[in-house]
Amino acid sequence: SAALAASAVLALAAGEVLARGALAPEDLLHGDAFWIARWNAARSAAEPSLTPGSAVNRWDADLGWVSAEGYRSERVNVNSRGARGLREDPLEKPAGERRIVAIGDSFTFGDGVSDGEAWTARLESELGGVRVINLGGLGYGTDQQYLRLVGSGLDYEPDLVVLGFYGPDVNRNVLSFRDYAKPIFRLDGAGLRLENVPVPHPGDARAVWSAPAPRSWLASLAERRCLELLDQTRFAPKWEVTQRILDRILAASSERGARLLLAYFPNKWWSSRSAEEVVLAAWAREREVAFVDVGEAFAELAPADQARLYEVHWTPLGNEVVARKLAREIERLGLLDGRP
Repeated sequence: SAALAASAVLALAAGEVLARGALAPEDLLHGDAFWIARWNAARSAAEPSLTPGSAVNRWDADLGWVSAEGYRSERVNVNSRGARGLREDPLEKPAGERRIVAIGDSFTFGDGVSDGEAWTARLESELGGVRVINLGGLGYGTDQQYLRLVGSGLDYEPDLVVLGFYGPDVNRNVLSFRDYAKPIFRLDGAGLRLENVPVPHPGDARAVWSAPAPRSWLASLAERRCLELLDQTRFAPKWEVTQRILDRILAASSERGARLLLAYFPNKWWSSRSAEEVVLAAWAREREVAFVDVGEAFAELAPADQARLYEVHWTPLGNEVVARKLAREIERLGLLDGRP
């Protein structure tokens, strides 16, 4: 027994040494703590900034960060109201014009492609005569997408709201810190309670976050793995939080006379249905909301074309395929034919 105990202690000690040599402290963290450690490692002490990986963003007290109005570059531009592209669309919709407001994360914004290559611009060309306003935000969760919609998106008087839902957005909905501090909705009885706003400016003295330093690499690694496994069960709070946020998006859109299309954007590997897709499809079915899985269009392509859909985000080809799929479904379902 003593020999076995000694062997176990030695094995744990060896595991601890190996873990410390192979992993950085942030690799052992989970949730907010992981993102805080990542942000602290990336930010400049001399000039505090958001540092979420793109100069296109600026700080925002309500959303954490937004696309910087008037941002200009060779391929990526943002207009004076924070929408993707150079075109300026007035809030008041001209008589006879049909409008779509697109909300989502970096896949909707069009990270990695030019203004005209983003699926929102391609969708406008596919539909013809329809204005598509891109209010996607880099790194956004569904919570920030909802707040962007009610804060400014619905002021464009859209006929249709397209919510581009990338699977991992579910996880972002239970974070109060991702690329930077962000708003978060907590379950509150049968409703939701908004917390963590206003978000402090990164130069503010309040904007000092620290992630806990792991005492034991091995124990922290085991804890992270357990939390990751819990996240995949039906007991994880992210599922209920996400569905309640979707309920708010649906209610807000309907109150302003706009239909809702929920477009599911799969991870790079779409050969099998994810838990996110199953939950979202069920939510849409129960509430009679139009639902599109763009992975179906990817599966129809030849293997050589499938290999060209992604880099980190969608390539121009990926955006084109998504736009064609959405255009077909919008026309088939008559989502722009009159009011709901």
